Amino acid sequence: MNETAIIITNSVSLIQTIDPNWLYSSIAQSSAAIVGLMGAFLTTKIISQKSIIKELETKINEDNTRIEYLRDSIKEKQDWVSKIDEEEDFKVVKHFLEYVEDKINLENPPSIEELLKMASESEDENFHNLNKKALENSYNSEYLEYVLTKRKNKKTLFGSRFNFNPSILIDPQIKSLKWQRYRQYSDEIYSTNSEINYLQKIITTRNKELEAARAGLDLKMVWCYLGLFSVIGVFLPLFVLTFDPKTMYDLRFPVIILVFISWVVILKYLWDEISIKKENANLKRDTK
Repeated sequence: MNETAIIITNSVSLIQTIDPNWLYSSIAQSSAAIVGLMGAFLTTKIISQKSIIKELETKINEDNTRIEYLRDSIKEKQDWVSKIDEEEDFKVVKHFLEYVEDKINLENPPSIEELLKMASESEDENFHNLNKKALENSYNSEYLEYVLTKRKNKKTLFGSRFNFNPSILIDPQIKSLKWQRYRQYSDEIYSTNSEINYLQKIITTRNKELEAARAGLDLKMVWCYLGLFSVIGVFLPLFVLTFDPKTMYDLRFPVIILVFISWVVILKYLWDEISIKKENANLKRDTK
């Protein structure tokens, strides 16, 4: 007989000589201790998860408040810059309409799309990115009537409405206070929008973390395992203690096996939890 067989035989002999009352009471006490430890672990986890959720919710609210503040801080500047852009777009469109005035066939006037194509193919680069909305507002029946009347009378009837001075086009060399303000506002708007985009990305990341933290509070299966282990490890041995000595003696191995299997399930859960937390910590570290 080899050494392993001897150990197993001795263990079986030892168990057979153990008092069943002592065996079941010991199993119940040990299982109750494990249940207590698991309960403390789960309680600590719930408190920790709730703290993480509260912290993430607070940070998300702060970021959203910051975004609203930043948007409000540049609203007037955006309106002012947009107004200047519209004025310049309208001036460029007027210049373009003067440029193509003689090429327009009044019997079959070109469409907006055809004018935009003409602008993109023009030698003047100022016309390549013509604003469609400004063109639609300027190129209308009144303009066509103006061209028709001008051709008939060989003079401008609308005064300076369509007179255009090329020097008023946007020129990077202009150093007037207006363009200094325009450039300053544009830089501030760009910088603020960059910060807003950055905050929105952070909010997206924190929302994912919040979703994962809330999912971590779903401990229904864990409580089921713990309840099952309590029944098998604590209440079952106590219930067996009510039987006669012979029945207790016959049930010793099935009870021990059931308790052992339940204990393995609990250990597996703990191992999985530790592994998941380690992976999440590594993921956060890599993200930073």
